[in-house]
Amino acid sequence: MLDLVLKGKWYDMIESGEKRQEYRDATLFWLKRILKKGYYVISTDGNISSGTYKSKHNQVTFRRGYGKTAKRMCFWILCDEVFIRRNNYGRPEWQDGSFKTKSIIVINLGKRIS
Repeated sequence: MLDLVLKGKWYDMIESGEKRQEYRDATLFWLKRILKKGYYVISTDGNISSGTYKSKHNQVTFRRGYGKTAKRMCFWILCDEVFIRRNNYGRPEWQDGSFKTKSIIVINLGKRIS
């Protein structure tokens, strides 16, 4: 299971159903953590090609901050697949400028488990 910590703003949007995707920078750290080994190739400029990739995980747990008593919720990852997209993908108001790479990993959320 993939365990991700979110800021309260993003956690609340996912909990309410307004936001149905989670985004991460397509850095080597996140690629290794999220994608199955051998399912991606990093180009010489350090980027990964846009496309559909197999996830290591079929579920994702979100925590609202780092506290010991932080709220949690768990979702299925749709089709066990994630997408690599240009970092201007998605709704503009959800792009707070925190992405450092040219590409992002898009995790589509399925049914809530808990």
